[in-house]
Amino acid sequence: RVAALLQDLGSTTRKPVAEMGPEECRRYMGHPTRAAKLLSMLTPFKAAAKIVQSHHECYNGDGFPRGLKAEAIPLGARVLTVANDYYELRAAGNAHMGTLAQLLAQNWRYDTHILEMLENFELVGFTLETESSALVAEDNT
Repeated sequence: RVAALLQDLGSTTRKPVAEMGPEECRRYMGHPTRAAKLLSMLTPFKAAAKIVQSHHECYNGDGFPRGLKAEAIPLGARVLTVANDYYELRAAGNAHMGTLAQLLAQNWRYDTHILEMLENFELVGFTLETESSALVAEDNT
């Protein structure tokens, strides 16, 4: 939870990478490392620092800042990546199944086991429709 709240510590923009100039992109791609260094100085945040540093890593190794791949990415960071992208798509008005389909289409980016767990929430009667609506409503207060 701490990592989710502090993941973009040190980031100076919310623009998509495609809209950034070279210097802005370089600074942005360094924010996970800067944030992790800050958090690791505080004992209660050391575990969160490892997750924060890896939250932009992609399952196939194409992420940043270290280009970690698959199981080398901390589990918390793999979960956080799916949760972030799921939330962003839902906040933009996409339904659960449409959002899930978009995430599954980018399976190079995510741990497919985590995507399968997300998909199974609906199968066991846990609906993410209500949960995400509450998160969006919470953001608007």
